[in-house]
Order: sequence, then structure tokens, then C-alpha cells
Amino acid sequence: FGSLSVPIPPELPYEEGERIQLFFRPEQIAISRDLPEQSQLLLGRGNVVETTFLGPLKRLRLSVPRLPGTRQISPPLAFGEIDWLLDCVVPSDRATENTEYWVSLSGWKLLRRPSPRYLVFDNNARSMGHLEAAHWLVQKLGATTTLFTVGKEHNSRAQLRKLLEERGHQAELKNPEILLRYGRNADQIIREQSENLYDLLIFGPRPRSKAGTFPGPFGKALIKVLEESETPLMFVPGGFRPIRRILICTAAGEPGKNDVRFGGRLARRLGASITLLHVAGESESALSIAEKHLERAGSTLGSFDLEPTIRVRKADSPAEGILAEAREGEHDLIILGGHGPHSSSGFSIPDDITLLVLRAADRPVIVVPEEEPAAEERRW
Repeated sequence: FGSLSVPIPPELPYEEGERIQLFFRPEQIAISRDLPEQSQLLLGRGNVVETTFLGPLKRLRLSVPRLPGTRQISPPLAFGEIDWLLDCVVPSDRATENTEYWVSLSGWKLLRRPSPRYLVFDNNARSMGHLEAAHWLVQKLGATTTLFTVGKEHNSRAQLRKLLEERGHQAELKNPEILLRYGRNADQIIREQSENLYDLLIFGPRPRSKAGTFPGPFGKALIKVLEESETPLMFVPGGFRPIRRILICTAAGEPGKNDVRFGGRLARRLGASITLLHVAGESESALSIAEKHLERAGSTLGSFDLEPTIRVRKADSPAEGILAEAREGEHDLIILGGHGPHSSSGFSIPDDITLLVLRAADRPVIVVPEEEPAAEERRW
């Protein structure tokens, strides 16, 4: 566990080098002014930053320097926070001063991280890039996939299943779950992701025959999914190549935080390099705000043991700056924030930055929706 050695129970299956979660409760955290016994797992020294009384007990929140190679899952850290925030409970009459304490564990449990789950929507377009992306991510991350399509009333279930199985086999997807629904694409996609927990939705371009009055590689169905889905969405407009360089596009303020965390988790597991980009205008005050935000975003990525390249780029529009940076930096993946169901605003057609990037990008784009303040961290 970071620099600490933790025994692995023989009944816990794991693979060499696999990351394992360490679970402990507030009552299993001990604090002391003196160095604790060697039988306890010593986490370091920390300070009390918050106290809450709970009848005969009081809960202390401790700020403890993070051990390199570890990260905190719950409670989720505030954006830009590096140190752990750990809760412990002590008798309410115990004196606790604003001083440093040794922090250790009297008990814990090791958990194997659950495998990521991906929902891959296939509409039988000519492109196979989204299926190739799913195959590559499954190989790299050990994920499970559900291959999904939506049919019309006249479509035979047997024919749809056979077609999905053939396309999955062509993309070398191993044992995907096949899922068929009938109705409108967006409604059925949103329903499926709300009924089952997925970590990523993967889309390809729509068939050219369905361009209709809404030109471009995607239609209004994808926009509706972006607005109503709580799950990050990966759009693969054409061919796919291995992801070695990731461009994270961030705006100053709340909307730019979740895509940084998401991108950091993904980059760490893929072993990819990261460039953190903010596209700014000419205003000096805006540049100052952006630089402070990027500094905090860099600290957040540092908590994942990543060393991002930080870029502030001036451009006529954010979308133009993002697309130019992706081309010039030869990035394999663009990550940016979207609105999602918890946003106070929706997508504005046709000048929304996210939609402009999606429509013009020639490489995969992941759109990360805003989360509820207390939402649990996604698995990567």
C-alpha cells in the first residue's frame, strides 16, 4: 500500500501488479501523540481539520499526507486536494488538540477492484472504429462489454443478434454480452445506462443514410444521451489507434474539474502521457483565473502520480484551439467536459464547444458529464 507492506489473504484472488483497494472504517483508525506499536499499519502524521459530535462519540477528520502510489476513493477529495482526508471516531470526552497525531490502522480489509463495464452502441454503420476501441480498452483494462443495438418493430431479433455477433467477432471482442432493445435510440440508451451501472458508453458515427436534416457524424439522439446520461461517453468518428497521448481540455471553474479527474484515472491505468489544455482569450484577468485553475488541476493529476504537460493556448474560439492542439500534439484522445443531467445548462446548438469538437474531431473524444457533489468515483 504505497510504501507500506500489507499481507494478502490467501483466499483473495489477484494478479501480480494489480491495484487493490484497502477498505477501513473510522473506528479502525487510531491516533496517538506517541509512535504506535509495530502491529498497527502506520499511515503517517496528520492534523485534525474538523470535529463533529455524535452523542458519546466525536468524529475527527484528519488531513494526512498521501503515500505515493496511493489514492483516496471515499470520501472523494475536493478538486485540487492532494492529502488524504480520513475520518476517525473517539470518545466525546477525549481531549483532542490542534496538533499533529500519529495515524495508524488497527484493522482493514483488502478488496479486489471491480472490472470496468462498457456499453458499446452499434448502429451497423460502416465504421468499425468504436468496436476496435472497445476491444483495445478491454485488453488493456480487463473490462467487460455489452454490445447493444436498438431495432425497429420490423427487425427480427434473430437477425439483429446475428449481425451484432458478427460485428463483435470481426472486432475480436471476446464474449460480449449481446443486448437488443426496440424503440428510439436515445430513449433506450438512456434507459439501459440508468438501469445498469456502466463506466463508459462507446459510440461510433451514424450511417450516412441517416444524416437527414441534421448533418454531421452524429444526430440528435447522441445529443440527448449527452444531456441525460450520467456516464462518460466516448465517440469514435473513424479509425482507432492505441491511446498513448491524451489531451484533457479544461475550463476554469466547476465544469472543468470532473474531466481532469476522469482523465487522470484513465491515463494512469493506460500508462499514457497527458497534456492539460486551457484555451484562453485575450483578457489578462481570464488568463490569471485559468492559470490558478490549471495549477490546481495539475495538483489533482499529481495525486495520480502523473506529470502532465500544461498548456494555455490562445485561439479565436475554444473549439478551434482544442482541435489545433490535438492535431499539432498528435494526441490519440481528447477528453473534455459536458453538461449532463446535473448541469444547470444544456447543449446550445450550433455553437456549443463540446458539439463543435465532436463534429470536427478526426480522433476519439470522451465527454465527461458533471457529477452530483457526492457522486461516487468512477472505476478505472
